[in-house]
Amino acid sequence: MALTKVPTSLIGAGAVLQVVQSVFSGSVVTSNSSTPVDSGLGATITPSSTSSKILVLCNPNWSVNSAGSNNGTAIGYIYRNGTSVYIMYNRNYNYNNSSGIYHNVPASLVFLDSPGTTSAVTYKFYFALLT
Repeated sequence: MALTKVPTSLIGAGAVLQVVQSVFSGSVVTSNSSTPVDSGLGATITPSSTSSKILVLCNPNWSVNSAGSNNGTAIGYIYRNGTSVYIMYNRNYNYNNSSGIYHNVPASLVFLDSPGTTSAVTYKFYFALLT
């Protein structure tokens, strides 16, 4: 007889029960607005109890175009079920030119969530640019 599920009584406190991964495979998403834009990167997980904690790790790579000669701040968001739960302000960009140079915006968003539910929870990465 095969064991298909380990009883929770055999799992110690702090154990990792689920891992969900999502890799962006869509086309380029663009924005020149301070209004957050859905990047298309997201994942859904169903907590096993209302006391479950979910560690969201997001390592987006996006670029900021300097063609508008503006200074700007790249902003990354983690949304849970359509609501922003984490905001990361990335470094300021001082363009001072209009040559259309793209500035890479490497970032790591790390957020420990306690959603308090056993219903499916969807996390998505959004971004915006303040100029």
